[in-house]
Amino acid sequence: MVDDGLLMAAVRVEQSVNAVCATAGITAAEFEAALDANLRRRLPPAELRLRGGVSAPLEILRDRYGVPHIYAQTTADLYYGLGLAMGQDRLWQMDVFRRRGQGRLAEVLGAGQISADVTHRTLGLDLIAAREADLLDDRTGAVLRAFVAGINRAVEEAGDNPPIEFDLLGYRPEPWRVQDILAAVRAFWWQLNGRLASIVVGEAAQRHLPAGPLRDAFMTPEFGDEPIVPRGEGYPPVDLPPAVPGGHESLLTVPVGTDTSATGSNNWAVGGRRTRSGAGVLGSDPHLPFALPGNWYECRLVGPEDDAVGAAWAGMPGLWFGRNRRIAWGITNNNVSLRDLYAEEVDLDDPDRYRDGETWRPFTERAIEIAVRDGAPERLVVRESVRGPVVNHIVPALDQTGDPPLSLRWVGQEHVENVKPLLAVNRAGNWAEFRAALADWSIPTFNWVYADVDGHVGYQCASRLPIRGRVTRGFRDANNPEDRWLGYVPFEAMPRRDDPPEGFVATANNAAVAKDYPYPFYGAFASGDRALRIRERIVAEGVFDAEACRALQQDTYSPYAQRISVALLRRLAGQTDPEVALFVAQIEGWDHRYETAARAPVFFDMFMRVWTARIASERFPAHLAGHVAGQGTVGARLLEADDLTWFEGDKDAIVVESVRQAVREVRERFGTDPSGWAWGNIHFAQFKHPLSNSVLASRFDVGPRGISGGAATVRNTGLGTSPLFGAASGAEYQLVADLGDGQGILANQNLGQSGQPGSPHYGDQFANWIEGRYHAVALDRARVEAEQTASARIEPDGAVGSRQ
Repeated sequence: MVDDGLLMAAVRVEQSVNAVCATAGITAAEFEAALDANLRRRLPPAELRLRGGVSAPLEILRDRYGVPHIYAQTTADLYYGLGLAMGQDRLWQMDVFRRRGQGRLAEVLGAGQISADVTHRTLGLDLIAAREADLLDDRTGAVLRAFVAGINRAVEEAGDNPPIEFDLLGYRPEPWRVQDILAAVRAFWWQLNGRLASIVVGEAAQRHLPAGPLRDAFMTPEFGDEPIVPRGEGYPPVDLPPAVPGGHESLLTVPVGTDTSATGSNNWAVGGRRTRSGAGVLGSDPHLPFALPGNWYECRLVGPEDDAVGAAWAGMPGLWFGRNRRIAWGITNNNVSLRDLYAEEVDLDDPDRYRDGETWRPFTERAIEIAVRDGAPERLVVRESVRGPVVNHIVPALDQTGDPPLSLRWVGQEHVENVKPLLAVNRAGNWAEFRAALADWSIPTFNWVYADVDGHVGYQCASRLPIRGRVTRGFRDANNPEDRWLGYVPFEAMPRRDDPPEGFVATANNAAVAKDYPYPFYGAFASGDRALRIRERIVAEGVFDAEACRALQQDTYSPYAQRISVALLRRLAGQTDPEVALFVAQIEGWDHRYETAARAPVFFDMFMRVWTARIASERFPAHLAGHVAGQGTVGARLLEADDLTWFEGDKDAIVVESVRQAVREVRERFGTDPSGWAWGNIHFAQFKHPLSNSVLASRFDVGPRGISGGAATVRNTGLGTSPLFGAASGAEYQLVADLGDGQGILANQNLGQSGQPGSPHYGDQFANWIEGRYHAVALDRARVEAEQTASARIEPDGAVGSRQ
């Protein structure tokens, strides 16, 4: 048998497997068996009995998918159990998340993570988290301390057999602290809310496009007349701060901009008069750039205050998606602007000073040193104004000769308590309690949908949304009074819907409000095409139930492709060029569904890639063109009508040449055999572990498999660039909650519950996710016990860490 030192030399690719086998005198098959045994040894035992750390007996039962069902007699014990279970399953992922927030990834992963560390250290998330840990209210602090104690218990129980990533990289997890949780989750909020590049896009539009139709088309999302809250729905009376010049009308005329990330979440709640059971039915599927493991952690929580099931973020207590005995909830991201970039005026005689009103102040400075594995430390000095850190080094440059110092103001720099409202959401029993919980939610801006057992549904947008005196999508002037933050939109005036007349609510990252909303509400929103499709499907369904909800989450029809295809084929009519003819033959007759056997999506998306790049290059310098491609309604408008003078040359000739280029690229990239053009051969999901290598790939990586859906479908599987058109993002978790069914929820993860490669639950949900099959997560303990695969029981008292 090979010893662990030789085994690790092989899996680190320090020695070849053949050399290790020769040294140890074993066969290749015996090496493989030893590697599997090593991975299994790192897993928690199926039956774990512990003492200490809790005030009363705590039980964790795992179902057939490894989902922990945690039963506790006190709230602190419940979250101790969640920390323990999460630490058993996702310890290295959680360490990566906290290191990301602390700006310490390069320390263990090397120079490739310097950029991420520079960003998070510039933001000062480590400093913010340390401050926030001292400001927690007593009840929230107690939950977080218990959660952290549970994680540390998982570390202790792992002992010398932690997840293999720690041994591959040669380090051990440091003890967790409450501030580590806060740093990790604030980095996640930044991922959802930062997006500084979209401000650069807005500024670029102001500089390179004339005011009027061209700029408006560029900054207006597709299907922009599909807001979450329709025009004409009443809002409470509001009083804008007196510093807002021109009143309401001045705030309603700036187009909002488009989120071009092609990563889109969906949720909806259908009320009782439309459902089979008469109770509400809710669906929610959060979409993020794909990673291994995924971000979400399924669990069932039962304690004196909690009785809920759903998914938590891997690193924070509380369910972001789920249901309890009375209500269900889900979220999508709403990219309304909670941050601004301020152009600072520097003293020409002293570049270390900036103007703040009538005063010249010195920039404050923070020296930062980032440790780099196998490399020299990265050192930089971050300057700050009274508005926040200067962030030019993490923002795409608008002017290659140099932009002014750009300081960042972001709600996430302020004191916020989002653990507290999330726990209150989990415990709410009706719409009033649900909204009361969200009154304290600060960041990110989320579209929350709600359904309950009585058939009620609702939508609430929750956020600490700044009011400024001037609307702009670009840089703000640090010394313009109209660019100051004047306060925040009152919670009672935030967009919401209560039991709307159509009997359902739905969101898909689209704009939340129409232009009659009395406060400025702008950002970079997704096209409304997914929201349109969701609305059409729910209306057409007749009677809605869990199966209809599941089918809608798997829907692959693209209204955008339908719209563009009609206009494009009309422009190509009569063309005899062989490449154009091939393109037309693929697109004609397409049902606009992104199914794995279809060939049309490859040609359509290749054309859109070429077309949007051509549009961007016409009006923007080369260093910005990649950032702005695909923005707004320009691409569709130029095909559908002749009312925009965008190109200097002949537009129809440019369309034809773009089609021909698209056909050539399809052939060059994917071959000339038509069988290779099937969407599933090109659009596939493959999850690669960041430490995977030639020895570990078969155990660490999941996939590839072709997958249906595209960038503009409800089953949103965003298009990657490496490989081109690979599935780069999508629903890592899918929730279906029929409140008429007291059994629990239907759910789906893209990979599995465990982040440990040796676990049977590392990738056991992947095939189900590809094929749209769901599993049940039960509310009732008897059903869990009937399929129980593992258990842990922790008794109070005794020596901490001792096993019975």
